[in-house]
Amino acid sequence: SGSAALAQAWHGQARTRVFALLGTTFGAGLALGPLLAGVLLEALGWRSVFAAGGVLALLACTLAARVLPESRGQAAQLDVSGMLAFSLTLSMLTLALLWLGEFGLYAARVRWALLATVLLAASFVLIERRQPAPLLDLSLFAQRAFVGVQLLPVATCFGYVVLLVVLPLQLLGVHGQSVATVGVQMLALSAPMLVLPLLAARWAVRLGSTRLCVAGLLLCALGLYLLSRQAAHPLPAQWIPLLVLIGTGTALPWGLMDGLSVSVVPVQRAGMAAGIFGTVRVAGEGIALAAVTALLATLIGQRLPGASAPALGKAAVYLATGALHSAQPLLPGSTSLQLQRASGEALAQLLHVLSALTAGSSLLLHVLLRRSPAVAVLRTDS
Repeated sequence: SGSAALAQAWHGQARTRVFALLGTTFGAGLALGPLLAGVLLEALGWRSVFAAGGVLALLACTLAARVLPESRGQAAQLDVSGMLAFSLTLSMLTLALLWLGEFGLYAARVRWALLATVLLAASFVLIERRQPAPLLDLSLFAQRAFVGVQLLPVATCFGYVVLLVVLPLQLLGVHGQSVATVGVQMLALSAPMLVLPLLAARWAVRLGSTRLCVAGLLLCALGLYLLSRQAAHPLPAQWIPLLVLIGTGTALPWGLMDGLSVSVVPVQRAGMAAGIFGTVRVAGEGIALAAVTALLATLIGQRLPGASAPALGKAAVYLATGALHSAQPLLPGSTSLQLQRASGEALAQLLHVLSALTAGSSLLLHVLLRRSPAVAVLRTDS
């Protein structure tokens, strides 16, 4: 709703700057949020982390009620059946991915969960096509540019967001690095978000939004590939420049994609477009994290010494989530060094996969957004 309200209130160059600032705000949250939470945790306890979120939400609500102009779409009945079908689809898919990492693809529960996901997704599509006021207007996906914009949050999830969770768990829990050392590396990954989204809005005037987004994703893919070559033996001195490169590549489309999400459709459809984009972004983060964790657990399991299948699956999941000391009792005779090596090699292969996904997304984005009249208009207005 926030981005839809901004789309109604700002136009042309001002809208580009506003959405770039919105992207910078998201980046600041990613960069500074964990540090702030850590300070609150140490000083006031875990409850203060949630209390701080409540205070910030209250301030935002008060400020928005005073300064944001109201805008309304056409009144319609809430699509409750669509909400239920969509939520159940996402829940079942996430459950299938979590089970996949522990029990493998051939487990009965995984297959049933995947089948349920497909059936629920099909029912959601049928419900939405018959609804006079659907939860998600699927007709928007007939536009190439709109599909291309939805690809941006998916690509940044796999190339960047999942690293914010996976890497600290591996560095802290498996490789035994200190909290301060891991914090510096994560700050290197997220620091470009504080500056580059605003600069990207200026550079897009000359270079074009599509070209800048594609270039950013390619930089991110390059950083992921280079990081994969160092993953088996993580050293902060080698990792920090590569993490800066990944963060820099991600920050370039980060400041543009929110504006693009509402600019590739008529302004009266901005609310629906913003809702779909927000859904893809948030749902994509959860699904991407579950998928990447499952894949990492599978890759680790292929490198672990022989053990019973249940023990092997649980040990792989423990290692994927950084619980080295919980995994070791399940694998008698295995040393910490062996488990670290298995996790490091699996992480390297995972980064290869993420690099390929990000590079592929950049090429597909180029195909979908090139010669798009909406993007061309955005560039001219900017």
